[in-house]
Amino acid sequence: MTSSVLLEAACHWCVIKTEDTRTNMDLPENASEEIQTTPGDLEGVNAILWDWFSIVQLILALTGLFGNVLVIAVYLRKLRVRSNSNKLIALLALADLLTSVAAIPLPSLSIVPLTASGSAYCKLIQSKVIMWISIVASIFTLTLLSVERCFAVVYPIKHKIVFRKARIKYFVAVVWVAAVVVNCGSFYIPDVGRQNSCVLMWPSPAYQAFHGLALFILEFIGPVAVMVVSHYLAVKGLKRQAVSLLQRNNSTTSPAYSLLQSRGRVIRMVLIVVVTFIICWAPDQVGFLILNLGGLSHEYFNSLTYRAFTVLAFLNSCINPVIYIGLNKNFRVAVVQFFPCARRKVGTTPEEATGTVHLPNSAGRAASGSGPPAASPDNNPGPIFTIHSNKQVKKNASSNICVESCS
Repeated sequence: MTSSVLLEAACHWCVIKTEDTRTNMDLPENASEEIQTTPGDLEGVNAILWDWFSIVQLILALTGLFGNVLVIAVYLRKLRVRSNSNKLIALLALADLLTSVAAIPLPSLSIVPLTASGSAYCKLIQSKVIMWISIVASIFTLTLLSVERCFAVVYPIKHKIVFRKARIKYFVAVVWVAAVVVNCGSFYIPDVGRQNSCVLMWPSPAYQAFHGLALFILEFIGPVAVMVVSHYLAVKGLKRQAVSLLQRNNSTTSPAYSLLQSRGRVIRMVLIVVVTFIICWAPDQVGFLILNLGGLSHEYFNSLTYRAFTVLAFLNSCINPVIYIGLNKNFRVAVVQFFPCARRKVGTTPEEATGTVHLPNSAGRAASGSGPPAASPDNNPGPIFTIHSNKQVKKNASSNICVESCS
């Protein structure tokens, strides 16, 4: 959804009117169209209308705020092995965090002066441009994460070159610059109209249709296509490699097979995030595209359908942290460490709390050096995974291959 027309979304209680190629954004219901120009400072504030939509929006914003702060804190404080996938997940949480903060309902001006300050208010505040930049950055980051996981599986040698850790910051910088460029329409389309309210000054209906179609492709269809193709290639590559490994070595406990399993878990998690994104955003994006193509009137923004689609879209920022913690072992164990009292309540043992899985070594003792006696080789044990004293170590009993967090 383009940030410029989403000015309407920022004040859903407004009466939407059109005049020529201008769309009135926030004219109050009881306001006269004959409002006089008020040169000077910004004044006259509309209180927030606390209907069900605003209440749900606030709840979702606060929930997303808490969940994404938790994911970022876990990454910064507990995850000492900073793999590319974990780093991109943390950056995705940062974008969702900014989205949640910007989605908190705020009062709007009832009268916007025909001055530079009034114009700045329409372009920067009423347009919610910060929120839509962070949303697009979140979409592009998720796309980058999907491509990175695809390279890790299908092109492992190229992955080490293209996605080496020193380059990730440049990829992220490109993502945010692209998000700003995509939303640049918010800096020239919104302005103050004749009734002292924010309006969208489209040059022509044809330009509005082009603008809406271009953003639909850039913000939704394009990223979704890249995500779907990336995951298809990654899953196909994983299956091919697994079959090849089992043909050479019938054991499912080899370090290489464990590496494939861990990559498969990460890909499954990212795939669920992608599917969730499509489900949450597709109705809103399609509805907005139809609006820009002239298939819906601007009364659509006052409809129950639009509000339901908006709630579903905002829900996306709240669901992602649940997916990270529920499906990513690194994050899940680190979150348990954050809340030791909760760990005791659910009966988690110290060994489970640190995430240690014991595997026999050549001396017949647990490779981690602690815990119960080692199991026999016939017990089909898994790889070691240890987090102790804020340090994360992962290795295999027969070698020093990094299994999950480095993949």
